Amino acid sequence: MTDKEFRVNDVSLDHLDEIADIWLETLPYNFKVIIGRKIVNNYINEIFKSSKNLKKGIFKSNKLIGFVFFGNDKNIIKKLFLRNFTYIIFCFVKDLIKLKHKKIFCYIDVSIYLISSLLKKREIENSSELLIIAISRKEQNNNLGSILITESLKDNYFDKINKIFVITLKSARENINFYEKNSFKIIDTIYGRVLMELFFPK
Repeated sequence: MTDKEFRVNDVSLDHLDEIADIWLETLPYNFKVIIGRKIVNNYINEIFKSSKNLKKGIFKSNKLIGFVFFGNDKNIIKKLFLRNFTYIIFCFVKDLIKLKHKKIFCYIDVSIYLISSLLKKREIENSSELLIIAISRKEQNNNLGSILITESLKDNYFDKINKIFVITLKSARENINFYEKNSFKIIDTIYGRVLMELFFPK
């Protein structure tokens, strides 16, 4: 395998189904996946509605095998929650009735995290959040995640940005190692998550 086999390019809503498939396949414990594909699709749609978000994909023989999104998660989540409030409550009640303990715990865990995060009031001026990165399971362990980040950072989107931050589970050591490999540093913890940042020298 060589890096020349792959290309990093913008993705569009034409790739929605492929993006959702990769997301659902590779991130089964992601909160949006736990609620269901409808929420994943709606989140992707919200990302594509704003030019303030960067959407990149990595392709192999014109087939999308991974993607990364940068933007402001708080704005996206706020819109997503408001537009899907009834559906989210319905899914929670359904899982509660069916006694799906792992899913119920996830709802509670994310709710407490969101409250904790709001109380911290992170400074986001001149910054962007790495919202999500995913590589198709068949293509993992080939350094493609790092290639995707490195190539994405060359986009003009980052010209006025001083730093990128990402939040990942404190227990997800593999994820933390990946971000540290790509020059992110842990700067804070928020209810079972770590906040990591990558600064751009100006």
